[in-house]
Amino acid sequence: MNSPLFRLASTCFTVSMMAGSALLISGFFLMVVTGYGFGFWAGVCAMFTGVTICWLSLSAKHLLRWWPGRRDV
Repeated sequence: MNSPLFRLASTCFTVSMMAGSALLISGFFLMVVTGYGFGFWAGVCAMFTGVTICWLSLSAKHLLRWWPGRRDV
């Protein structure tokens, strides 16, 4: 059985992946809709932030594979 701390870490991974994906998608639409200018660069920053959050989340998920007592790898 997984510990409560592991379940919390797994939930944080899920939430951060959803947030990163939302930033990625909204940044893309912001870039497309506003054209060139402030909105374009705000979209680029949002997409970069979304990719970074997703990448960090996947790195953390990879570390969870070696969680002590985890059976369902």
